Amino acid sequence: MAMTISGLSEAQLDDQIIAAIQANVPLLDAFSTVLEGDGKGLVQGNSYIVPVVGALTLSDKTAGTTATANASLTGKTVTASAFKGVSWELKEGAVDASLATAYMTEQAREGVSKVAQAVVDAALALITASNYGNNSADKVVEALADFDLDTISDLRAKAKAKLKGAPGAAILNSAVASKTLTLSPVVMAQAVAQTDNAFAAGAALPTSLFGYRAFEYCDMPGNSENLVGAIIGKGAIAVVAGPPQQLITSGMGDVAYRRIVTDPESGLGVQYTESVSGGGKITGEVAIIYGAAKAIDAAVRLVTA
Repeated sequence: MAMTISGLSEAQLDDQIIAAIQANVPLLDAFSTVLEGDGKGLVQGNSYIVPVVGALTLSDKTAGTTATANASLTGKTVTASAFKGVSWELKEGAVDASLATAYMTEQAREGVSKVAQAVVDAALALITASNYGNNSADKVVEALADFDLDTISDLRAKAKAKLKGAPGAAILNSAVASKTLTLSPVVMAQAVAQTDNAFAAGAALPTSLFGYRAFEYCDMPGNSENLVGAIIGKGAIAVVAGPPQQLITSGMGDVAYRRIVTDPESGLGVQYTESVSGGGKITGEVAIIYGAAKAIDAAVRLVTA
């Protein structure tokens, strides 16, 4: 079985990296995405077409003819503008060699979580008044102290009207998510029951309450508009993310080990590298290229008063 220079087997590496990707995929799935992993990789600054599915409407049909098209699969051009990485070091003489593999395992998982969250952050940074409107139909304004079931009802009603039946997700910051869980014992029981995977146990909220998949996101940005949550249509934001195109492979220069690790379910991949310095240092790194752009006007914001 192939091994990295730090002693990790490829199976161990895959287990940690794929698990970290999958922990963040539910949030990424709230957007329209092109997630690169097994292909040729991305180039920073290049533009990519992300398919965005619009809501369908019913039309009359004449016998022997095709119904009039009123929605289509369109593409949103997204620039892969960001190239981010997380790295860590093992220094010879400064760390117990017997702990190297365990350390690299933990850091690889945490590094992937950081870069995946950066992609989510870029998407959520677009949830602003200028992108999705600032009229009463576009937002719910409520002081956190007054947040209650009526607030959720108002948010849900406006989302149903604006998203027009299209799929979406509710994403809330921790303060609002915590407030939600205190609204009723039934709500709390539903949250506790949703433990089918590690991500749901830590971040999912009762979907029946919002009428959409619902998640807590600790790093929900305020966007200088007191944003604390939103119901976001899947077509509202287009995201492209994946590893860089490869110029260097294992054994070239100081790169002792380099490989793209891809989650087989979502298709998202990240680049993992271990480089070695003759002075006695192993550096681990995970890296990703990504970009996000507004696609269609399909989001309702929750802001504090």
